[in-house]
Amino acid sequence: MGEGVASLQNEYVLEAIKQVDSIKSTLMTNDREGYAAVKDILFTILDTAKDIQMSTETAQQAFSRNTGKIARYIGKRPVWTYQHKYSLRTTGDCIHYSEITMGHFIKEVTAFEKYADVLLPALKQNTAVAMKARLAKTTKQCTALENAKQEEPSKPVIKQFVADEGADEDEVDEAKAAYKKMVQAKYAIYHRKHTAWLTAETHRKSSLVMCHDSVKTQNAAAIKFNKVVAAVAALPRDQKIVKSFPESLAKEISHYDKIAKAASAQKVDMTDKEQATTLAANKKAVAFSDANDKKAAVRSAENTKVKQVMIGN
Repeated sequence: MGEGVASLQNEYVLEAIKQVDSIKSTLMTNDREGYAAVKDILFTILDTAKDIQMSTETAQQAFSRNTGKIARYIGKRPVWTYQHKYSLRTTGDCIHYSEITMGHFIKEVTAFEKYADVLLPALKQNTAVAMKARLAKTTKQCTALENAKQEEPSKPVIKQFVADEGADEDEVDEAKAAYKKMVQAKYAIYHRKHTAWLTAETHRKSSLVMCHDSVKTQNAAAIKFNKVVAAVAALPRDQKIVKSFPESLAKEISHYDKIAKAASAQKVDMTDKEQATTLAANKKAVAFSDANDKKAAVRSAENTKVKQVMIGN
């Protein structure tokens, strides 16, 4: 039994917790409730296995105490006054501890089947679907960012200033001022457009880099997720849970049942004459014990008187 619990604890459950915890962030991001349910039931499986071992050890200790008492007293009293007390106690203990242990075992099997057949597959399915949807959404965002590229605004093409023929000096100066104002206005528009384009393009490029990084991270997480799922599925469930563990428990319970049946049969098979003989022998043993106790009390009183006389002298 101890080996079964140790195997369950140190091999299956410990490895399952280790594997699940290695992708904790992925599971919590995609199915937080499913992850919490799997984690809780793994600890339930572990705690229940320990309960099975503890109840078995308690039963074994109780049987050892009873048989020890019988072995200690049966030689002193061939017809022991309390032999039925301990035989009946052993029978009751067999029934009591077998019920407790079997209750823990049923809880263990139920919890494990819920973990292995319901919660774990649901966590796997929900996480895989959520990861696929998240990756598709991120890929779509990357495509949109790539398609959102804008052409850089071109600088304005402005012809060189040429004064009109026949214009006097004042008219030329006025024309130059107007030309200069026009150039400044066109360049102001260009600078505004170029600044807006540069800001948008810088943001787009940084977002695109982050988007591609996110795709890489999600693909890596998906690969690791699949590896963990395969590792957990490869754990020796049939060997550790379905076969060895219940078999060792069944041996313990069978041992308890044999003791209980033997004790019950011994009690039932006693004839009226045997019961009367046993009762008379018990009464005789009790009377003999009481007589010895009275003699011991008289001797103690006499010794006390002698001591008092000696102290007085």
